[in-house]
Amino acid sequence: MRAVLCGMIAVLALLLLAAGAAAMASATENPSAELASLQKQVATLFQQGRYGEIEPLLKRLVSLSEAQSGLDSTQTADSLGFLADLYGLQGRFDEAEPIYRRVLAIRETAPGQDRLDLGGALNGLAGLYKLEGRYADAERLYRRALEIVEAARAPPSGITATILSNLALIYQNEGRYDEAEPLYRRAMAVASQNPETDRLLGPVIRNNLAGLYKEQHRYAEAEPLYAAVLHAREAGPAAPLDLAASLNNLASVYDAQGKYADAEPLYERALELREAALGADHPDVAQSLNNLAGIYLADGRRAKAEPLLQRALDIRLKTLPSDHPEIATALNNLAALYWADGRREDALEASRKAIAVIEAHLIANEGDASAAAIAEIRKSRVYFANYIGIAYGALADRVDQQTALAADTFRAAQLAQASDAAQAVAAMAARFAAGDGALATTIRARQDLAAHLRQLEAELVTAASRPQSERKSDADAALRRQLNDAREALAERDRQLAAQYPDYAELTSPKPTPLAAIQSLLAGDEALLVYLVTAEKTWFWVLRRDSAALYRADLGASALSAEVKALRSALTPDLAPYPATKAFDLYQRIIAPAKTQLAGIRHLIVVPDGALQSLPFGILVTQRPGSDPKTPADHRAVAWLAGEYAVSFLPAVSSLGALRQAGTRPIGDEPFLGVGDPVLADAPVADLRQLPALPETATELRAIAKTLGASADGLLLGPQATVTAVEAMPLDRYRVIDFATHGLLSGDLKGLAEAALVLTPPEKPSAENDGLLTASRIAALKLNADWVVLSACNTAADNGTPDAGGWSGLAKAFFYAGARSVLVSHWAVWSKATVKLVTGIFEAQRKDPKIGRAEALRRAEMAMLDPAEPPEFAHPLAWAPFVLVGEDGARR
Repeated sequence: MRAVLCGMIAVLALLLLAAGAAAMASATENPSAELASLQKQVATLFQQGRYGEIEPLLKRLVSLSEAQSGLDSTQTADSLGFLADLYGLQGRFDEAEPIYRRVLAIRETAPGQDRLDLGGALNGLAGLYKLEGRYADAERLYRRALEIVEAARAPPSGITATILSNLALIYQNEGRYDEAEPLYRRAMAVASQNPETDRLLGPVIRNNLAGLYKEQHRYAEAEPLYAAVLHAREAGPAAPLDLAASLNNLASVYDAQGKYADAEPLYERALELREAALGADHPDVAQSLNNLAGIYLADGRRAKAEPLLQRALDIRLKTLPSDHPEIATALNNLAALYWADGRREDALEASRKAIAVIEAHLIANEGDASAAAIAEIRKSRVYFANYIGIAYGALADRVDQQTALAADTFRAAQLAQASDAAQAVAAMAARFAAGDGALATTIRARQDLAAHLRQLEAELVTAASRPQSERKSDADAALRRQLNDAREALAERDRQLAAQYPDYAELTSPKPTPLAAIQSLLAGDEALLVYLVTAEKTWFWVLRRDSAALYRADLGASALSAEVKALRSALTPDLAPYPATKAFDLYQRIIAPAKTQLAGIRHLIVVPDGALQSLPFGILVTQRPGSDPKTPADHRAVAWLAGEYAVSFLPAVSSLGALRQAGTRPIGDEPFLGVGDPVLADAPVADLRQLPALPETATELRAIAKTLGASADGLLLGPQATVTAVEAMPLDRYRVIDFATHGLLSGDLKGLAEAALVLTPPEKPSAENDGLLTASRIAALKLNADWVVLSACNTAADNGTPDAGGWSGLAKAFFYAGARSVLVSHWAVWSKATVKLVTGIFEAQRKDPKIGRAEALRRAEMAMLDPAEPPEFAHPLAWAPFVLVGEDGARR
């Protein structure tokens, strides 16, 4: 039986030793004796981590097993499984996967009590998927393995605990902490039933659970678990590297809690053990150097920290791929030291090198939809934010450098935003690659090149992770040459994509647009506001046709989210008085510093970030009110930002050029298509059944159709409002398309990785039709519309919480499909007010065709504050739920 916790080489070795001992009677020349001897040798080498010596032995083991027991025997499956394990640990995933699949095919048909061997095979292939970052595939196999084990009459405790812990680790890597923790606890309980199992598995499970607590900043709970693992390893015959890992883990928790005196000796011991076992130039040694330098920095011992950080950087440059994030980490740490030491130019240069590494990494991983890749890419945002902070601190007081500062940091801001949108982009790229035609073929070729590049990088990292005595300089040099060739091939493919399919490149590429190129697209009365929200600051750039400036607000992500939530808390059906004073205070911080720069501006184009994605800027207040409104009618007297500026939004800076070019194409000839009132009461998916019915949306769509002179043929309501019906419609014929339904953000439903609109689901859902019109499906539609109206709940984030999968994901998908602009709602809309507002927009455009869509929206909003209208319409709940995302369309 093979069921090995991924990475638990000691457990693997002991299982092999047991198998070898059972078969071996004496070291004679017969096949059985040789088989047993090989098993014992392999087990010993695995236990010692001497992977370079194992492969020829394992290949001989497989050959003997096939000759002695047959190609499809369980003995052959055991031997093959261990060879696949080795390839997986070496990063040779392409070689490991077909072997794992062969093992699984043997186990599927082999007889056996309780099918535990099949569970072990599933566990092995799932472990490979985990190493590749294919968490969804790994989860599916781990779940099936767990079902097999739980159905068995008396499964060994080690097998059950292993699979539970592996599944928990998948959830942990995906950030699903609430699901991971009970599995770890159950795994510990199962392992504790057998002293030997607990001795082997217990430390690893406790270590993983402690890591989960550490990621959640639950240091008080992580500390005793890490301490217990360290105690067990110090008391027993632990491998030096396992002991070093435990020392490092416990020290990191002390470090995070500011217990530097406790952390320092543990980091020092870990460094000594790693240098002795791995040599002086190993990535793990670099990690220990970096950690110890962090303690010195925290204590102000910069002179002692610098040589350690420089040595850590040198090791990583020598051993890792040139775009590896750990190189950026080392540079970033040096930048922090230089800044603390007052060496501003050195700090700026180190930080600039760090973001160059991360930019190359972003490009190489473009389109990789694995959860591991997405998580890693999103973490890269911190490097760009650090660079912006250093550049601002170094140059903000130099008048002659302001334009250069704005241009340089503007580029970094775009890269930070691109990293945050990675998941939605990857989902769209995957759907396009699955299609037919020249574009799909080109994308698939690009994905193959990127996968090959990542494979080579993984091999180089694995080679660098071997002890110095096992390193082969010639092989490493050959790998680096192959890496350089693969990068050049990928760059050439990207150049072809950008030249042949510029719209697709704009949709998916992390490459930033130069500031001057954006300025050339702006009219004299327009300004572009681009925001980047970090843990401690909110940065924003204001670009006009002839100037650019960078501003800083001392308002971090948490504080900004609280400010936005405070404004939105009054936007409830009871029409509670709006906190106008708070709205003015927020305006003072995120717009007013640029008031001089905005002189003469009529149209603000905003690229929001963080909680600002959940804020209609029109409800900010530009003059301090004498007091907050008390009745709905009092809201008419508030100096709303919507009274001063027309406002539109963009999901990314790069969207401006693509949309302005698209705005010159002719539009469809049919006036209106409305889709809404989905049937959800009997939905086969439980999560969809829980959503409330929306019968009022049918009334709303009929009223808008009447205003625009559309026929009943332009309505898909109730049971007709399905994904298949929408995809079958000649959508490019319609000038205005309105989806009046529920909107979902990524994560709102289990397994939903992108934003989606809810339509009527079929009786039997399938992968092709589950009732959800996702962003990636939307991007594959063919539209030719001036407007797409999403008069739905939650087409933007619903409470001020940042979510790059909200309106920005939906809007970008509609833009690619051919829409010029998208009207999205920020809260549950009031049907009567919505009909008034939306029809008012189109009426404003009819009266003055020269105005843009943003100005039409602004006029419709302000018309609702007219004293002739019901006083309830003056409350922002009624007039401000919608924002325009996309091209304004004004004649300037």
